[in-house]
Order: sequence, then C-alpha cells, then structure tokens
Amino acid sequence: MKFNEKVRLLKEKVGDKVLFVQNGNFYIAIGKDAVLLNELFNLKCTCFIKYLCKVGIPIRSLNRYLVALKEKEISYIVYKNINGELKVEENFDDVNKNIKAIYNLGCENCKYAIYQYDREEIRKYLNKE
Repeated sequence: MKFNEKVRLLKEKVGDKVLFVQNGNFYIAIGKDAVLLNELFNLKCTCFIKYLCKVGIPIRSLNRYLVALKEKEISYIVYKNINGELKVEENFDDVNKNIKAIYNLGCENCKYAIYQYDREEIRKYLNKE
C-alpha cells in the first residue's frame, strides 16, 4: 500500500484528531489538518496528491506545535514510521472537543478544494481566548 493511502486510512480511523505521520525527516498532516495548521501557525500548504493539501514539519520542530495544540485544547495523534510500520508515538485527547467547532475546513489555494469554509469565522474562533 502506498504511503498516501496509509495516511488517508489512518485519518479516517482517528477522525477529528489532528494526525501527524512521520515521513523521512518530517511529520506530515493532510487535508483538513493541513489547512488547520496553516491557519494556526502559518505553515505552508502544498499538494500531497491532487486536490489534497499537506504540511510538513521537521522532526526537530514538531514538539513546539504539539505544545501549542495542547494549549489550544486541540486533540492530536502522532504516528512514527518504524521500518515502514506506523506506530502511535503520542496521543492527546482534548476533553472539551474544541476541534469539532472548527473542523469544516478547506484549502483556498486549490480551486478544486474538497472542503469549503469561511476563513474569517475560523480566525475569529481560533483567536478567542
């Protein structure tokens, strides 16, 4: 099974949690997760496959983003790639389920975006403290 297919299946399995999967020297997030991370941290979105966004975070930088997600009470799960097998490295569950309120996201860089949303509404929600 191709790596992109593994990641898409994992995303279906983990649901609303932000999914990070190790790919070489980076952890990647795809689709809605990539757009959320772009919105929160201004990470660059690129195409993972046609019509599906991704962001890549160097392994050495991942922890600072995980800390920030915890502070914002956003659930995430991290999978490490060990000899081609993906294993859970870290799992954070937000008891308030804040992600549900902001999770209908899309990628405005792609005219064929799968998900649509009002970016200003998302920004208002993310900036409330």
